[in-house]
Amino acid sequence: MAWPLSSHFSTMLQTPEVAFRDPLFKKAEILRNAQGQPKPWSGAFAVVYKATLPTGESKAVRVFSSESPERQERYKKISQYLAGKQIDCLVPFEYRENAIRSLDGKWYPLVIMDWVEGHTLFQWVDLQYTRRNTTAIRVAADVWLDVVQELESAGIAHGDYQQSNIMVSHDGQIKLVDYDCMCVPELVGRRNLEIGVEPYQHPDRNGATRLSLTLDHFSSLMIYIALRALAADLGLWQRYIIAGSYDKFLFRKEDIQEPQKSKLIAELMESPDAEVRGLTDLLLRCAVGPMELVPALWTVAGPFRQIDAMLRAERWSDAVTLLTQYQITNIPANYKGLVDRAYMEVWKSKAQSEFEALPLQEKSEKADRAICRVCNDVFLRQFPIADAMRARIMEARKRVEKLDQLAILIKASETNATLERERAIADIGNYFTSSYSYVQCPRVMKAQNTVDVIGAYMNELNKPVPSEVELADCWKAIKRSKCQSFLTREDQQRAEIAVQRAPRIKILEEVSLDLPPDQFDRRIQSAWNEQLMGDSPQAAQFRPLVEVTQKRQFKLIQLSDAIEANQTPLIAELLTDPLLRDYPFSGSWGPFLRDKSDQWTHARGMLGAVEDDDPQAFIQHFDAQALTENEALFSGVQAKIQQWVLEYILPRKNNGLKPVLGRASILPEKKSVILRWTWMPPRFGDTCHVGFSKTTPLETDRPMDIPLAFEYQITRKQWEQTGSRLQLPTKREWNGMNVIVWGVIRYANVTCYTEPLVLGTLTVKHSWFS
Repeated sequence: MAWPLSSHFSTMLQTPEVAFRDPLFKKAEILRNAQGQPKPWSGAFAVVYKATLPTGESKAVRVFSSESPERQERYKKISQYLAGKQIDCLVPFEYRENAIRSLDGKWYPLVIMDWVEGHTLFQWVDLQYTRRNTTAIRVAADVWLDVVQELESAGIAHGDYQQSNIMVSHDGQIKLVDYDCMCVPELVGRRNLEIGVEPYQHPDRNGATRLSLTLDHFSSLMIYIALRALAADLGLWQRYIIAGSYDKFLFRKEDIQEPQKSKLIAELMESPDAEVRGLTDLLLRCAVGPMELVPALWTVAGPFRQIDAMLRAERWSDAVTLLTQYQITNIPANYKGLVDRAYMEVWKSKAQSEFEALPLQEKSEKADRAICRVCNDVFLRQFPIADAMRARIMEARKRVEKLDQLAILIKASETNATLERERAIADIGNYFTSSYSYVQCPRVMKAQNTVDVIGAYMNELNKPVPSEVELADCWKAIKRSKCQSFLTREDQQRAEIAVQRAPRIKILEEVSLDLPPDQFDRRIQSAWNEQLMGDSPQAAQFRPLVEVTQKRQFKLIQLSDAIEANQTPLIAELLTDPLLRDYPFSGSWGPFLRDKSDQWTHARGMLGAVEDDDPQAFIQHFDAQALTENEALFSGVQAKIQQWVLEYILPRKNNGLKPVLGRASILPEKKSVILRWTWMPPRFGDTCHVGFSKTTPLETDRPMDIPLAFEYQITRKQWEQTGSRLQLPTKREWNGMNVIVWGVIRYANVTCYTEPLVLGTLTVKHSWFS
C-alpha cells in the first residue's frame, strides 16, 4: 500500500485526540510553528514532532516518512535489547505498532522518546566559543570518551555519530539521538540502511557495508580529536567553521582524502596537545586501511592509561598491539618490567602456536598420518609435551593402524562382496567418530548403510505387530541403497504390500481424537480399505474408530428425518447423544440446531423451575424465544409464568440491563449526544427503548407511563453496527432531562418493559448562534 505523506500525519496531529491511539497522547499539545501548524523536524527517514503530555512531560513523536518494514523490525529488536538496560547516554524510547492515524484512516507505527532540552554538539561548541570556554570543551572530550565507552561496553553501535545526533542537555549531559542506523548483537551482519553523514564515516563505508559493533570507531575518534584540538586551540573554530560558514564538526571530506593538502591537518599535526597530534596521525592511517581494523576510541585515547589497565589485567596481547600501533619505544621506567613481560608472554604464545600448527587438534586421517610422521619416538624423547598431548599422539597411531587394516579389507571385498564382509567393514568404521575425516569414509558409510537398512527391515518384520510405515520406509531405503538382493523374494513382496498400506496407516495415526467429528469421520473413512487393511495386525487397532464413524452416520440419518418432521424433542434428544454432541453442523443446520437445542434446554429448565417453585432457576433459564416457540409446553402455568416475568425478569438486577463499567454513559457532543449502556443477554430480548424526560421514573414505570420529550427504539443489530453506542441529535430544550432506557421483552404475544435504567442527566452542547 502507498505510505502516507509526512504532511498527512502533520494534518492529523492538529487534532491529537483523533491522531493518537494512546489515551494520554490524545490529550497532548503538539508544538506549532508560526503558522499554527504542527512544527516538524525532518530527517532522512522520519519526521519528529514535540508533544507535551498532560503530566507536563515532553516527548518526541517520531513518525516514519516512508514504508520500511525492515527499519521498523529493527526498532523492535533494538527496543527489546535495550529493555531493562540503564544506558545514560541513550534517550529512552518505545516503538509502537498501529499508534498514529493518517488521513487514510489507517494506523501506522511511530517511535516515542523523551524530548531532550538542550543544544546539538555543534551548537554547544559554538556557544562555548563565544564564551571562550576551553575548559568546558576539554571536559566535553573526556565525557565523550566515557559516552563512547559506555555504549560500546553495552554491546551497541550508534552507527551515525555526527554533530546533529549528539545533544548536550541543559545539565551538561551528552545524549545520543536518531537510532535509525543503530546496531545491537542481534542485528550484526545485516545491511546498513544508511551510511551516515560525511565526513564522519570511514571512507570505505557504503551501501554494502554490514552492520557491526565497530561501526562507530572512526567517527568517535574524529569527534574526540576535534574536541581535544578545539580545547587546545579555540581559534580553529573561527578559521574552519565561522570563516567558511561550515556546518560540520571541524573536519571536511577533503581533509581525510588529501591530508597532504589540508591546512587543518597541518595545524592538528602541530597542535599544542600531543594526544591530538598522535590521534590525528592514527586517524589518517585508519582512513586508508580496512574499516574493521579501526581501533576503539577507548583503547587509543590516552595510550598509557589504557596500556596500564591492560598490563595490570594481564591482557598482554592487547597491550603489545597498542604499543606496536603507536610505535612506542621510549617506555617509562615504571612500565619497563610489565612491558618486557607482555612481550615475553606474547612471544611464548606465538611459539606455542607454531608448535600447535601441527595438526594435533585436527581429527582426520591426514592429520593423524602427519602426526605419526613428525611425532616419532625420537621427537617424544626430546621435546617436552603435556600428558594430554602425548595421549593425542598415541590415539593417532592407533587410528592409523585401523586405517591400514581397513584398506586391506576393502581391497579384498572388491572381488568378493558379501553381507558378512560389509559387516566387517562397518565394524571397523564404527571405531572412528562421526567427525573424523578419512579417505575410505564413503566406502565405510556405504557398508554401514547396507547393514543398517537390512537390519532395520528384518527387526521390524520380526516384531509381533510390525509397523507398516516403518516397513515401507525401510524398503525405500533398501531400494535407494540398491541392496534388495539381501532379502528373500517373500520378504520383498511383503515390503511392497507395506508400501500400499503405509500412507493409509499414517492418515489413521495422525487423526486426532480432538478433531471435529465431521473431519474425524472423513479422515477415517478416506483411509480405511477393508480388502487391503483387513489382515494387518497394525490396522486392527483402528477398527473401533471405523465403527464409531459408521454409528455416527446412522445417527445423522435419524437427525435428518427428525428435522424434516419438525420433531423438536427428538432433535434435542439426538443432539445430546455422545456421538452428535460436539458435531459441527454446517450450513443452515448449525444455527437452526443450536437454537433448537438451546430453546429446548431453556424451555425444560423454565418448566422445571416453575414446577419446583425455584425462581433462581427460572431466571437462569429464562428465554423469551423458547416461551414463544414452545408455548404448548407451558399450558396450565401461563399465569405463573407471567407473574414470575413481572416479579423476577423485569427487575434490572436479574436481567443484566445496567450502565457501562468504567466509562461515562452520556457523552455530550456539539448538537448530539452519545449514549452507552450494558444490554440484556439476547435470550431476554433484542430491543431497547430510549426516552428523554424531566420526570424521574419509578421502578414500575413503563415508557407510556411518564411524559417523554423524545423516545427511540433500537435493536441489538443496530447497536452493534454503530459500535455499541447510540448517537442522537439533541435540542436545546432537552437540556437537564433524564436519559432513560428500558429493555423490551416479548414472549407469546406479550410485550413487557424492564425496570427503567436512568443513565443520567442530559447536557446539550449548542453554540450561541445555533
